Amino acid sequence: MALSGRVFCRVLAGLLMSAFLFCGDLAWAEHKGASREGQTAPHHAASKRGSNPATSAGRHRHTAPHHAASKRSSHSTKAASRHRPSTRHHATVAHNRKSAGHHVTRGRTVARATHGHPHQRHAARTKHHRRTVARNLPVIVIDPGHGGKDSGAIGRSGTLEKNVTLATAIELRRLLQATGRYRVVMTRTNDRFVSLAARVAFAKAHHGSLFIAIHANSSRNSRAHGASVYVRSGQGSGDDVKHLAADSGSSARIADALAGPKPPPRPGSAWLQYTMIDNLDDDIRMAKKPAREAHFYVLGARGVPSVLLEIGFLSNRHDETELNKARYRRVIAQAIRDAIGDYFDELAHPDAQRT
Repeated sequence: MALSGRVFCRVLAGLLMSAFLFCGDLAWAEHKGASREGQTAPHHAASKRGSNPATSAGRHRHTAPHHAASKRSSHSTKAASRHRPSTRHHATVAHNRKSAGHHVTRGRTVARATHGHPHQRHAARTKHHRRTVARNLPVIVIDPGHGGKDSGAIGRSGTLEKNVTLATAIELRRLLQATGRYRVVMTRTNDRFVSLAARVAFAKAHHGSLFIAIHANSSRNSRAHGASVYVRSGQGSGDDVKHLAADSGSSARIADALAGPKPPPRPGSAWLQYTMIDNLDDDIRMAKKPAREAHFYVLGARGVPSVLLEIGFLSNRHDETELNKARYRRVIAQAIRDAIGDYFDELAHPDAQRT
């Protein structure tokens, strides 16, 4: 009985101890929960105070004017952008204006006096000056005889006059252009036929200052040789020069005849004939009567001093051989160039001493 009482007391004490521990754990848990709630309460209160309608209304009252101003500024910017081109467009317009030869200064467009780079402007002025000078230069019309279906005279070894005259004319053109004193045009520059009427019309259309026809002669007499210079009938040099033989020194006698009873040099075919004979005689063989007259159609361009040169006889073996040489044709072209220079020089200075 006593044993049972002790066991009962121990069981009861264990139960009480368990109950006490359980109550302690429960109290600790409640204490922890209260502490957690105490920390979060001020934050919720502040949130509630921040969401107070009165406070929100006050804040909106202070910020409303700023939002309104921002909206008005935005509307003004959009309106201005509709009426003002973009920066890129403005730059493009300015570039285009500059490209067109204008200068843009503070929104104003000022036309430039000149266009392009200074070197380009200088080149343009130089080109314009050259054109102006070229228009004022004497025009020399060179007429290579025959051409195309018209071969002209044929030499003993088959040389064609049309080929010799064209080659000589091209060399003469080169020499005249090299002086820079003349504008040079040719009635033909290749092997083509040109009528006599077309040659005269060409000289008139180009307002020729001189007309130089180049031919090669032919004769049944194979001993006939040398160069001669023709003018149109009635414009010749007269008996004082026409009947002078083309021997060595004949040019001096021609000059003496001109300096004697003849008047001073004047524009015309006669004076051009004189200068041609004077220069040719220094370098090539001349015909016995180098100053000649004939009623050649190509010498009929009114108002244009004209001569026709027979640069040699293709019927003569020596002349034919020489005319086929480029060097000999160059000598002829140089003499003609010098004669043309003398023609204009002595017209410009008629009182100068002639030698």
